[in-house]
Amino acid sequence: MKHFSNKLGAVLIAFVLSVPTVWGQAKFATTQLQHTAKQLGLLHLDTLKDGNTILRYKGQRLNIRKEDGRVESIGRRIFNSQLRKANPSPIYDYLEFAYLDKLYKVSDNPLLYKDLKFTKGSWESMADITEATPCNITMTEDKLYSVSWTAANGQTIAALTFPVDYEKFAMTSRREMEANFIKDLSSHKRSQPTPLLNLTKDGMDSEDGKLWTLPGSSYLMNAINNDTYYYQDRKKQLKTLWYVKNPARSVRNLFCVNDPAFDEVTITIRFTMYDMSIQTVKTLLPDFLDFCRHKGCEIYVGIESFDDDEVKASVFMYDRASGYDHIFTVSVPTNQVGASNCNVSARGSLYSPTTNVTTLFYEFDQSKNKKPIKWKDQQ
Repeated sequence: MKHFSNKLGAVLIAFVLSVPTVWGQAKFATTQLQHTAKQLGLLHLDTLKDGNTILRYKGQRLNIRKEDGRVESIGRRIFNSQLRKANPSPIYDYLEFAYLDKLYKVSDNPLLYKDLKFTKGSWESMADITEATPCNITMTEDKLYSVSWTAANGQTIAALTFPVDYEKFAMTSRREMEANFIKDLSSHKRSQPTPLLNLTKDGMDSEDGKLWTLPGSSYLMNAINNDTYYYQDRKKQLKTLWYVKNPARSVRNLFCVNDPAFDEVTITIRFTMYDMSIQTVKTLLPDFLDFCRHKGCEIYVGIESFDDDEVKASVFMYDRASGYDHIFTVSVPTNQVGASNCNVSARGSLYSPTTNVTTLFYEFDQSKNKKPIKWKDQQ
């Protein structure tokens, strides 16, 4: 990304920072960001393109990040675009805003950085850090981030730790996060069509040479996973299992396989919000899954029960980097399994802290799933 270092760039920055504005023109992800822009006098942010833009402000390099025409972050630039792209994380916006706040007091929340601790250096040390300064980021098993910056001579300039906390990372309330989720999901459409699958048996297992399993990973316990299932047709080609005689495995595929066969499947979700109100969204299932993956969620499915009437499952959208889950209780009519126009019903709860989820679902009940799952020839 080119910086505003030439004369044209200087003119553009002067224009952005000096011309009167109509604040309603710019869209902001949170009220805190809108408040920050007003306090700093950052004008005409609606004219900036999506991505990261550098603006000079009182001798500091500010990073304005936009996505889908909306300002998602304002902060003092300390991370480069290459790092953001190679290793996406919510902490970039959080720390850049934190440093901006220490410089210009733009937040009224005294608890925003209560758990952020320097193990080397201080906020004053951050003045020696630029986006080119080597940075190391780790997250421990006990949900603690550690970030450090190193000078050219190998000395640590600054190092700090802080716990995973999605509300602090988002710099807003859970109520506003939920409202944004519903609004964004309602308008989200995939930018690219679903690609055709090019399947091979590499990494797959089979008990009978007909049904093939691609092992995934587990979440909380072995029964909650993202394993996927495929069958071999008469031409010996692998296809995604989506068959009424195999309802449980087919429903797992519905959420874990990105296949054109599911393009017309719809999902109706009743969200229970933080204030206990109900919001309902109906959308294409691939658009919903694309939206959650785009937000950084990994998808896991646990089959609770199935019979001749319906398949019930719990779907976990797990965002490890931010420390939360979106949890959905899903119902699929058994007689619609295999249909291109299948309609899924779900109840959803957003932004549940992962620590709570681990406790609540530790005793995930598979006792109702007594009916054996047997593969039969689909031809």
